Amino acid sequence: MATVGSPFKYSLVAGENEDLNPWEPLHVSEGYDENESTITFGGPNSYVVWSPYQNDAQHVLEGMVYHTDLEMFGRSYSDHQGTTFYALNPYNAEELKEAGLSKQEVKEYIVDNSYKSIHEFARGALRDEAFKSHASEKVPPLQVPQIDDPKYIRIVTVGGGGRFNATMGRSIGGPVTKKIEFPDNWEELLEQYRIEPNWVDDAEYYG
Repeated sequence: MATVGSPFKYSLVAGENEDLNPWEPLHVSEGYDENESTITFGGPNSYVVWSPYQNDAQHVLEGMVYHTDLEMFGRSYSDHQGTTFYALNPYNAEELKEAGLSKQEVKEYIVDNSYKSIHEFARGALRDEAFKSHASEKVPPLQVPQIDDPKYIRIVTVGGGGRFNATMGRSIGGPVTKKIEFPDNWEELLEQYRIEPNWVDDAEYYG
């Protein structure tokens, strides 16, 4: 509940913490009713866990931009823009909300500030020789955007009592959000397969 672990252990499944989410949940942003249950599928090809240098809105925003991946499906290859997911812990999400920012305004900030100098972008991410020539010290650094439009951004609030966030993507597939239809005996199934958490006392763990 305190950190966002590595999805490479098994696979990445995250439930949105709607109780501590200061904005509308993802499925509402995707056009579903608040009382409907959905699942969103995507294929993010990178994963970074990070925490802001300071826990205020500006540093959270800067962390989101800084930890956006410069991956191989960049502007030098095609016009394809995969979706990037930002999984924010409840504290940092609340700090953005308290600063008066809506989820859409956070997305717009990322787009407006998601620029890297050609020096940074060329480090393995940009292989076009015409662009590489501009990375020379003789030429002032050019600026290239990482994300063109807020529609390529998804923001969810996940986790519990820790201040760790995750940036996932860009997605090489999806995302697609679908409504979940539960079976009539759903409550019975929940009880049948319920697993109680095996909490370990800190004093016992550390001796």
